[in-house]
Amino acid sequence: MFFTNSINIIFFCIFSVIIYAFLRNRKKIEKFTSKSKEVTYKDLKVKNEGATQGDLHINLEKLQSTNINTRISGIHALESVVQDSPQLYWQTMEAITNYVKQNSPIPKIKDNKENLRITKDIQIALNFLGKKSSSENENNRINLINCDSCSRNFVNTDLSTTKLTASSFWHANLSHTNLIGAQLEGTNFSNTDFRGADLSNVQFEGADLSTALLQDANLSNALLENVNFIGAQLEGTNLTNALIEGADLICAKLIRAKLIGANLSGADLTSANLKAAQLRGANLIYSDLSGANLVTSQLEEADLSGANLSSTQLQDANLINTKLEGCYLIDADLSNAQLQHANLSNAQLQGANLSNANLSNVNVNNAQFGHNLGISESTKRDLIKRGAIFT
Repeated sequence: MFFTNSINIIFFCIFSVIIYAFLRNRKKIEKFTSKSKEVTYKDLKVKNEGATQGDLHINLEKLQSTNINTRISGIHALESVVQDSPQLYWQTMEAITNYVKQNSPIPKIKDNKENLRITKDIQIALNFLGKKSSSENENNRINLINCDSCSRNFVNTDLSTTKLTASSFWHANLSHTNLIGAQLEGTNFSNTDFRGADLSNVQFEGADLSTALLQDANLSNALLENVNFIGAQLEGTNLTNALIEGADLICAKLIRAKLIGANLSGADLTSANLKAAQLRGANLIYSDLSGANLVTSQLEEADLSGANLSSTQLQDANLINTKLEGCYLIDADLSNAQLQHANLSNAQLQGANLSNANLSNVNVNNAQFGHNLGISESTKRDLIKRGAIFT
């Protein structure tokens, strides 16, 4: 009995040692396997990063090719590199930006239409830059500052959120271009074609847009302070809520333009054509509209306090609830205008044509009248009772 128990104890001890050894070796194997996997993953990651960096350099070299198809394939390949390796984003963007700058010089033969048209590779590069930059934050926009693209053709190009500050796009074709949110301060866009372009939320401060074509373009919420619009064509342009303070719009064509809620305070609109323009709620304080055409324009609830409207054509204009206090309406034509509830206090209306104008409930306190067409004796007496002064 004793011998049997001793044998059992010995077998139990041997079995326990075997189990312990097995479990210990298993942990070592698992640890070794885990380390092997980790080393393999790191090696693979380094290998992939090296391969991606190599792809970047290979495709950047393609941009130096004299063959346009090779350059185009390089641009498309770089787009794939950016998608697969976000860490190479800015290195790639900077390279393509420099490529655009270096390959968009002023054409040597300006009269040759083929030289005026942007090449296909530049078009693709610009579309790529615009598409990629639109997803980045405010401080990381694509920068094309000082890019000279005079007389170039950018039709239908996507340049949204791009920086083009202090660049030159004189006589360029940017019709139907997407420039939403682009930074264009101080840029030369003289004679540039923007017809049908989307320029909403664009920063245009101090830019030169003289004689530019902006018909049917969208400039809503754009920043246009101190912009030169002399001779620009803005027929049907959407300038809703745009900031146009101090802008130069002398002789600008704004027929049927939408300027609802726009800020034009201090702007020079001398001899501008605003026929049938929508200016409801617009800020035109101290603006110069002398000699302008505002026939059938919608100016209800607009603020024209202190504005110069001398010799302005306002026939059939809607001026209901409009603020005209202290403004100059000398020799203006207000025939058939709707002035109900307007504020003309301290305004000067000498020589103004008021034939068939609706002056009901108008505030004429201290308003200066004299030699006015369309003012009957009974109307004159009524206006005097309401505080008007006739000289």
